[in-house]
Amino acid sequence: MKRPREAAADVPDAHGLTVLHRVRASSKLVPWHVAAVTCIAACPDGSVFAAGYDDGKVEVFDGALFNCLARIPGSDGSEISSIAWARAPGDAHWRLFASTLDGSLLELSCQQLQPIAATDSFGGAIWCMRPAPAAAGVVKQLAAACGDGSVKLFAVHGAVAGAEYVKSLPRVEGNVLALAWHPDGRSIVSGGSDGCIHCWDVQRGTERQRITVGTSSAAPPCVWSLTVLRDGTIVSGDGDGAVQFWDGRFGTLLARHQQFAADVLALAASPDGASVWASGVDPRVALFHLVPDKATGAPHWVFLDRKQPHTHDVRSLTPLLRPDSDPLLLSGGNDGQLVLYSLERFLKEHPTRQSKSPQRPLLQLAAGLAPARLLHVQGRTLSLWQLGRAVRSQALAGGDAAGAAKHFEGDHWDLAALPSQLASITTRSSSHIAAAALSPDGSAVAAADRGRLRLFRLVAAAAADGDDGDDAADAAAGALAVQTVKVSVKLDAPVVCCAFSSNGQLLFAATGSGRVLAVDASSGEVAASLQLSLSSGGGSSSTTGKRAAAAAASGSQEQQQQQGQAPQQSWCAGSAVYMPAVSMMAVAPSGHVLAVATAAGVELLSVPQLQPRGRLILVGEPAPITALAFSPNSKFIAVGTAANAVTAYSAETGMPTQWTLKNHAALAELLQQLPGSIQGLSFRPTPAEPLSLLVHSAGGLCHIDMAAGLSLHKPDTKQPRTKRNAALSKPEACSELGRNGRLLKLQHSCLLLGHTSASEALLLEKPWAEQLQTLLPPLYRHSAASSGSSGGCDCCCSNTSSSEALLLEKPWAEQLQTLLPPLYRHRHQQLLLPPPTALFLARVEGIHEPVAAMPLLPVAAAAAAGRP
Repeated sequence: MKRPREAAADVPDAHGLTVLHRVRASSKLVPWHVAAVTCIAACPDGSVFAAGYDDGKVEVFDGALFNCLARIPGSDGSEISSIAWARAPGDAHWRLFASTLDGSLLELSCQQLQPIAATDSFGGAIWCMRPAPAAAGVVKQLAAACGDGSVKLFAVHGAVAGAEYVKSLPRVEGNVLALAWHPDGRSIVSGGSDGCIHCWDVQRGTERQRITVGTSSAAPPCVWSLTVLRDGTIVSGDGDGAVQFWDGRFGTLLARHQQFAADVLALAASPDGASVWASGVDPRVALFHLVPDKATGAPHWVFLDRKQPHTHDVRSLTPLLRPDSDPLLLSGGNDGQLVLYSLERFLKEHPTRQSKSPQRPLLQLAAGLAPARLLHVQGRTLSLWQLGRAVRSQALAGGDAAGAAKHFEGDHWDLAALPSQLASITTRSSSHIAAAALSPDGSAVAAADRGRLRLFRLVAAAAADGDDGDDAADAAAGALAVQTVKVSVKLDAPVVCCAFSSNGQLLFAATGSGRVLAVDASSGEVAASLQLSLSSGGGSSSTTGKRAAAAAASGSQEQQQQQGQAPQQSWCAGSAVYMPAVSMMAVAPSGHVLAVATAAGVELLSVPQLQPRGRLILVGEPAPITALAFSPNSKFIAVGTAANAVTAYSAETGMPTQWTLKNHAALAELLQQLPGSIQGLSFRPTPAEPLSLLVHSAGGLCHIDMAAGLSLHKPDTKQPRTKRNAALSKPEACSELGRNGRLLKLQHSCLLLGHTSASEALLLEKPWAEQLQTLLPPLYRHSAASSGSSGGCDCCCSNTSSSEALLLEKPWAEQLQTLLPPLYRHRHQQLLLPPPTALFLARVEGIHEPVAAMPLLPVAAAAAAGRP
């Protein structure tokens, strides 16, 4: 039964304001754990790239828009060591392989979000895996560096899942930690803990050459990374922090650069072999270039420059060669960040991060009751929280002459109740959860992993009648009890997406084969099922004709934009095969329509029969769908894409609405200013129009009123640069109250934004500085200076000889990370334009951050409230 809502006296809805709950995600409320990036591999056709993590998961990203297309969850005890792309004759697309430290070589399916085949290495842990050079678009061999001191070779066959063991090269002393193929594909170089580089003839299986890396008689350094350039030059990175260039024919040392204070873990080279990048435990990314000598004209390797966008160890570097676009360099490491650099303008352009909130956890809000509930999923654990309740501050309890309360932007609201955890569920399977859902009334939770689909009912602790013991459940005293509902369904493929109906009586689950199931939430029986067509060919001829008509109706400016983006369209179509069969689902509040997003588009199904009723006629630039939301009256559905485009469609006809066609150009220009890709959409839950929509990304949010025209607010670019920057830093709270299309850039990473009622919204943030505190400490640097240098060191300074002194330094910023966080102050001077809410925000005790009122309707509504 739903709980009654609070009295309307505390709700500022009548004045056009919304109470914004800004919650800083603490380690208790939302334990957002960012795993270390262990490897990155770009698909040879440049359409996508993949990243592996130390918690066993693999993410696949689009090569053009850089959004996450698929996340394949890992399992307990597994760590991805390498990723490779292969393609045998007869394969329709490139296949993804991953190696683990437990000695398994896996083929991964992006459609099913799971491994579909596993091969044992027969040599212990796989430290490194590399594909053979592509020849005519085909890669048929994989080489794996194993812990038993050998290099294993595997073959990939068309129409057969997995890789087949072929042979093993002779063993060497210690572990093989790195390997690289020669560009001709006939030889392999390997290195490891013995401090040597071994050159192998692949066909004969013999060692042709051995190079000793160490320069002293002490213990040899480990060879952590290798690459072979086009001319046969071998580049190595070792445990001494040295990057060395070797003649591939004679094994002589060409150059040695000591630019790092610790192990070099990653190397990457440009396609022409004239540039090499290196990084490692010392997280600086250094560039080495081949230049001619001024005196003799002979080419030699020199160090050019370095950048340090990472705070912790860099464990992978790889180039991304994209057709019809500039090549990029990708890096990842222990801080969990993926960073992109321009390959050709490395010295001139700053690197950019792929996302402000990488590896975002699964979060879902249940606003069908008060207070609202929040589901958080990470790993094998589901946590259900009851959010806090806000009331108007006693200091602002005044009113006008008629006694009506006045609300202004920035008014402080107090917390009458703190968030509380209702239940925590940990599955007993070793596989991590791939999909989860929370019913709108917060009384049921569904979760799916590689093995099965699970359904739980949440009841009062006094009404609990026991559990079947299939899953571990932990609930605090006085909270909810967890009951397991047995789901009687045989899955042909793992569940990749799930959602509850508006009344919570049905659970919709989509499998990796494109099958949609309707499961009774009370009995666990399957009520209906439908097999979707996963073809992305654009649909029938009638659908294509409607799409062309819709594009023509949207105006000549959109036609010009589509013509200019022709290469981009084919790019997105090529990356669609690396998306799950169903990426997301949304149910209309009326309960009669289910929207299913696939690589082919958005299908509309009738509920509960699951009968097809049409497909949305998508317009605009083709891009992966990242957000779906039905309007409260179920008449419209909003679709957000990775290209930062939002379009509203009629749920009855599937065509774009008139408001969308009229404001398409202004809306597209506005959302291009939103930092990051769109992550979510949330309609204000009021059945009556106008329709108010919140759009959010990892770095900002935007409010759109679909009952009013959209106008853009542009700064005066004719002012001098310094004055223009000063104008941009000023808050717009006073001058732009309630402006339609108001865009707010956030200082911290946004994990979730959604309405909890018609007058309240939840904004879940996480400061990245707090996330860094959960990671292992980075490299501790010390530097040596001459005795004539002045003092001023904070840690220790002592003479080691008459001509040298040892200076130990400690950055104070690193020291501050070990302390408890200070008082969180929200100062508008530090915010980007425009500020999140108001000029005055007060501290709230507890987990919640400041709670303030934010305008979500045009200025006229605020003026009616008496705002001067």
